[in-house]
Amino acid sequence: MTRSSGIRYQVSGFQVADTKRSSMNNSLYLRSQKYDIDWMVQNSMGPNVIWLTEALTGVMTLEPGMRVLDMGCGKAISSIFLAKEFGVEVWAADLWVKPTENWERIRGAGLDG
Repeated sequence: MTRSSGIRYQVSGFQVADTKRSSMNNSLYLRSQKYDIDWMVQNSMGPNVIWLTEALTGVMTLEPGMRVLDMGCGKAISSIFLAKEFGVEVWAADLWVKPTENWERIRGAGLDG
């Protein structure tokens, strides 16, 4: 990952989601550890999205009320994470997941607009 200043950042501990609790806990991603592992695995469409999202938040400023576009949000777990952890307003879209399915997941996480 590269910031506009040209400084490189490494995303550490990034791996494919796994149902084993030990592989989902990583001291580099403290915010992510609050989330149910089964929920993360069930809603994952690839590598551990919440870890990647948390790593990105380490190199960008997010403040409550900001708008974030989560394009290619998958099952919206990155959107849920950003809204809950940073109080941002997330606009989420994905080509492969129906918006109504994501809306139900978002509401199920206690976020409804």
